[in-house]
Amino acid sequence: KVIAEGVETEEQRRLLLEFGCEFAQGYFFSPPIEPRRAEALIAETFERRRRDPANAS
Repeated sequence: KVIAEGVETEEQRRLLLEFGCEFAQGYFFSPPIEPRRAEALIAETFERRRRDPANAS
């Protein structure tokens, strides 16, 4: 598996998907965040998945 880094545009994301790369990170998805915000975001994501696994995204 490959994680593409530095994705900044929809075009880059689309091309990566065409090449079979399913995982990416970069400003297109989110600017850098502070560590405490990252912790909260992860906790919120896990809580959503726990409450409704069918719609966790």
